[in-house]
Amino acid sequence: MRCIVYGTGSTYLGDVVETLARAGVDVAAYINNLPGSADPEGLAPVAPASEIAPEWLDLPVVIPLITPGFRKALEAETRARGFSEYPVIVDPAAVAARSGAYGEGMLVNAGSVIGAGCRIGRFLLVNRKASIGHDLIAGDFVTIGPGADIGGGCQIEDGAFIGIGAVLAPGVTVGRNAIVGAGAVVMRDVPAGATVLGNPAKVIKNSGPGYNGVSV
Repeated sequence: MRCIVYGTGSTYLGDVVETLARAGVDVAAYINNLPGSADPEGLAPVAPASEIAPEWLDLPVVIPLITPGFRKALEAETRARGFSEYPVIVDPAAVAARSGAYGEGMLVNAGSVIGAGCRIGRFLLVNRKASIGHDLIAGDFVTIGPGADIGGGCQIEDGAFIGIGAVLAPGVTVGRNAIVGAGAVVMRDVPAGATVLGNPAKVIKNSGPGYNGVSV
């Protein structure tokens, strides 16, 4: 498979490039969508979004962003420019159960495991060594951080962000645009827009726009 990587300013770009290489995916071009920003070193060809070749529009697009709201914005931007295909990319060093249903644009980093029967929406990002239990229901644009441990039967709604090493007990629901902080141990449901921290996790902010101040 050949693809386009759209969004070279992302700090997550290097990890995505490594996953694509391990998966045998050829990158036809990298798109720098931020006018005036520097192109990444060691990657080629890099083109500004204003100079997308017509033949590239037939290729699938990978969006290497961690922030849920920014991924949503770039999906809208790429569709407006004429792209239409967003592949599911699973690192060969990760496991995604065959019984799952996975939405377009999903990215799974090395060492992660997705258990049986999961139903996952569009543009999920699973960072390295995350563990997702059976029968997860995840909405669109969810981010699961490195080493997070999601128990069986959890539900994570659109735009939620699960931080590094966070733990979700089985059956917990995390609401839309909620933020679960690094290392938090979540034993009860997290309201939409809330931020929780600690062990056991407690609400430190009742409402907010989402991770990095951007809503989905």
